[in-house]
Amino acid sequence: MRKNADNKTFNVTKLVELALFTALVVVFQLLSNVMQFGPVAFSLALVPVVIGALMLGPLCGAFLGAVLGLVNFIASFSNVFLLTLFHSSPVLYILVCFGKTILAGLVAGLIYKALCRRQEFAGVCLASLSAPVVNTGVFLVFMGLFFRGAMIDFFGAETVGNIWTFVMVSIITFNFFIEFGVNAVLCVAIERIIHAVRRERINAQKQ
Repeated sequence: MRKNADNKTFNVTKLVELALFTALVVVFQLLSNVMQFGPVAFSLALVPVVIGALMLGPLCGAFLGAVLGLVNFIASFSNVFLLTLFHSSPVLYILVCFGKTILAGLVAGLIYKALCRRQEFAGVCLASLSAPVVNTGVFLVFMGLFFRGAMIDFFGAETVGNIWTFVMVSIITFNFFIEFGVNAVLCVAIERIIHAVRRERINAQKQ
C-alpha cells in the first residue's frame, strides 16, 4: 500500500510539473514571437522544453516540443513569410512545424538519459545544446528540400543561391546562435535545477 501511495504521489507531482512546463513553453514562445529579426523569431521556449525533458523524461520532452510546435503553428498565421510556406505545402509545413520541436525535446531527453548516471553535467550540456541544433537543423533541411520554390517566389530572388544565402544568414545568425548561446549560458543553471529537484525527490521518498 505504501508503495502504491508513493507511486500515485509521484505521478501527480509529475503531471503538475508537466503542466507548469507547458505553461512556461506557451508564455516564453508568445514573448519570443514579439522579438523578431526579419521573418524569423528566435525561441526562448526551448529552455523549458529542455528542462522538462531532463526532469521528466524524453516522452515529456517530446510532448513539450509538440506544445511549442502548436504555438508556433498558430503564430505563423500572423507571419507573411511563414504563411507563404504553409500555402505552398500545408502538410509539409505542419510536419516541419511540429517535427522540429518534438525532435528537439525528444533528443534532449534521450541524450541526458543516456549520460546522466555517468556524466550528469556533460549530459545536461549536450542535451541543452542539442535542442537548438535539432530545431534549426530540421528546419533548414526542410527549407532546402521542399520550400526553395516558395522562398524564391516570396523574396523574388533571381537565383537559388541568393535565397539560400539569405536563409542561412537570417536563420543561422539570428535564430540558431541566439538559441544556442542562451542554452549554453544556462547549462550550469539547468544542471543545478536538475540536481536540486533530484535531491528533493530523494529526501521526500526517504520521509
